[in-house]
Amino acid sequence: MKRYLLPPLLLLMLLASGCASTQQGQAIQRADRLLAEGNALEASRLYATAAAKHPKDAKLSYNHLYALFLAEEYEAAATGGEAAFARFPSNLEFLRIQARALSQGGERARSEEVWRTLFALDRGDHSLKAQVMEEAYQGGQLAFAEELAKELVSVPSQEQQALTLLSALHEGSWYEAALAYLTHQD
Repeated sequence: MKRYLLPPLLLLMLLASGCASTQQGQAIQRADRLLAEGNALEASRLYATAAAKHPKDAKLSYNHLYALFLAEEYEAAATGGEAAFARFPSNLEFLRIQARALSQGGERARSEEVWRTLFALDRGDHSLKAQVMEEAYQGGQLAFAEELAKELVSVPSQEQQALTLLSALHEGSWYEAALAYLTHQD
């Protein structure tokens, strides 16, 4: 009799797990839709539930933090970014979201520290460094913007952008002359 009960029990278990994964998929799709509609806070709640059920899924963790960031829950996004990077140290996106959340939350010094950590881990992402340089300049973090510009001035693909920023920070300096030479201006 036990042999006859085993196949139906296995089938029921498979169906139950299939239903759970279908419900999970529907919750994630709903979160994606809510995020696209601009309801980031509710989306973050759904992503948090999904991430808790699947703690090894870095994408769900990132989506949760990104939704928190869009909902302007900067402290939670920054704290979550730090924790997620500890769990997924090869995923540098968690450092990016942490740095951006810290900056938006007014913790610029901590944000700069996180950016420096990220740039030390990913030395080749010059376009990101240039983007952060511009954001720092626009946000009034002039010393940090200058620091990044001085690093980028030796990168051919970024030197014009770096010299433009340095020229704006130091009018009448040799940076202006170097920029004029580079862009063939008189």
